[in-house]
Order: sequence, then structure tokens, then C-alpha cells
Amino acid sequence: MLQMAGNLVFRCSYDGDIAMFCLPNGSSFDGMCDVVRSKFTNLANGSFEIKYVLPGADPCVLCNDDDMSFMFAFFSVSGCEYVELIVRNTCSPVTESAIIIPDVDPEFNPFIDVDIVDNSSGKVFLCEAWKGCITHVQQRFPGGVSDFRNQLGKFCIAMGVEVEFKKNHRNRVTAVCSRSVDEGCKWFVHAVLRRSDGSFVIKKLVNEHTCTGRFMGRKTKMTRSKVVASVIADKMESEPNMAAKDVVKSMKRDYGITVPYWNAWNAKEMAWREIHGDDDKSYRDLVRYVDMLQQTNPGTRCFLEVEPQTYRLCRIFVAIGGCINGFMRCRPIIFVDATFLKSKFKGTLMAATAINGDGGIVV
Repeated sequence: MLQMAGNLVFRCSYDGDIAMFCLPNGSSFDGMCDVVRSKFTNLANGSFEIKYVLPGADPCVLCNDDDMSFMFAFFSVSGCEYVELIVRNTCSPVTESAIIIPDVDPEFNPFIDVDIVDNSSGKVFLCEAWKGCITHVQQRFPGGVSDFRNQLGKFCIAMGVEVEFKKNHRNRVTAVCSRSVDEGCKWFVHAVLRRSDGSFVIKKLVNEHTCTGRFMGRKTKMTRSKVVASVIADKMESEPNMAAKDVVKSMKRDYGITVPYWNAWNAKEMAWREIHGDDDKSYRDLVRYVDMLQQTNPGTRCFLEVEPQTYRLCRIFVAIGGCINGFMRCRPIIFVDATFLKSKFKGTLMAATAINGDGGIVV
């Protein structure tokens, strides 16, 4: 790794131009932006995005100081000669659509009635429907506190505002507008757990934002990974190989929301676990599964092999007792097929089949 007095060396490219510079370990994101603007004078504050390239992976977006800390931690031990940076202007009218609010009466509240529109195509974003996620007192959320938090997050994204949690527990949640102090906004919600059925119910609600709010499309802390996961879960069932960068593009295209790369990655993992279960837990439960299988299915043969030092799974063989008896009465030909596993830990799944006297398949 090429380091100069504790600094990291950066090779920054923008619009065909290349610039080299150094930053000390622990530099802030704002400091990085200042250096980039000094190298490329036609960039304005807030008008560009910065990505860094991990070896063998897609470029990662730099959004805040946490991203900077991860980048410094990774490249300080990676052995790379320098850090490759890619700068892109985000103000081009060809590639970036603007979010606008039509001219309205000065007394009109834009967060209640104005559609969220893509200026380049007149498209109404899908998050427009999220304005109805929080509506009235006694509104019930069957999924409990997680359901309420997700719906509240969607509501805030659609309204273009942020909230702060005064109480955020499993049995009660109280939230106020983040501008309640600065601008005196009275928006307020208080919901509690209904112990009879485990649902969450709104008990108090002042559902009107009197603050100036914010425009859609900017990055907001309300785009939590759990909210994004609830949005992309259905799509991941049809597109299981969706990457984090696809999640970022999809949320921007369909909902007008800018989601940080790491939030998108976490959301993808959460959605995968929601659909297919937790891969880590499934592998940890293999020993218990083998024991229970042999106890409840007489004649079952199971062999579980792990590495002696790390206890990492090498292979597992399962032949259920009923299937063994079935094979004894099949035609004397066994078919063996295999397929690759595309989950977190990869691997290969092999299965043996045979044909019985009635022409049926025994697995």
C-alpha cells in the first residue's frame, strides 16, 4: 500500500480528467468533497457523487463519515497502491430528474395533497401511496411494532419529512417531527401494543406538518434498511439474484428515493432472510436436524462431516428410512443428479432417484 506519512493516496477521475491527492486517515466526508472540488473547479457543492472501487467488486458510493471510515479501514490493509475514486456530476438534466412541487396557494400544505412527480416524464412515484400509511387514531397495525415502524418510515418518506423517536420500545412508540423545536411543528404520533392480539394501535395523532419539510429525492435517515427490505421483498422473489446496486437503482427509479449503498445491501440481506430464512441459522441447526431426523424416522441414515478444527461443514448425507425401503422395491437403476446452491455459502446439492413398478419417481 502506497502511504505517505500516514496518508492514503487517491487517484480521482472525472469527465476524462485525472487528479492525484492524499488524505490523512480519519478524514471526514466533507473534507473529501472539499479536496475534490479544489481539483475539479466546475463542480459545485452538493452537485456530484463520489464512488470508490473495491478490488473485484462494483464501485461503492461515499455518502457520509461512516463510509469514509470503512474505506480507510479496508484500504489500509488491502495492499493496494492507491484508492481509485470516480466522480460523477449529478446535476445533468439528461441523467437526473428533478422533483418539483407545482405553484400553489401560500397557505396550502404541500405535504398532504401534492403529487410527487418526475419532471422529465410526468411520472408519479410509487411512494405517493405511502401518504396513507398513517391516517387516524385507532388505526391498527397487525404486524406489531415492526409493522408500525415500517409504515411510519414509508409515511415520512412520502411526505418528505423526518421524525425523532421520544419513546421507541416494543410496547409503545412516540415520535415527533424533527423540526418540532426549530420550527414548532406540531406533528405527533403515539402508538401502543394491544396485548390481546399483538397488534400496534395509534392512540394519539396530530397528523399535520406545519414545518417547511424537505424535497423528495434527498438522502434521509428514514430510508432504514428494514423499510427498504419491506419494499423489495416481493421483487426479490422473482429476482433472487438482485444486487445491492440494483436495489439503489430500483428505489431511485420507482420511488424517487436515494438509498445509501450499505442500506441497500442490508435491506437485500433482510429481504432474503424473510423469504428463504436465515442461512447462518440453518447451518447451525444441522446437528439438531440430524438427531431429530434419526429419532423420528426409524431406519434413517445420516452422516454429517465437519472440519475438526473449525467445525465448518464439509458434507452431509441423508437417506430417510421410508425412502430406503422404497428404493428396495424400485427398478435396479438409480439416477443421480446435482445442482449448484446459490445461497450465501454456495455448494452442491446431489439427489438420487429411482422408478418404482408403477412408473412413479422415488427420491
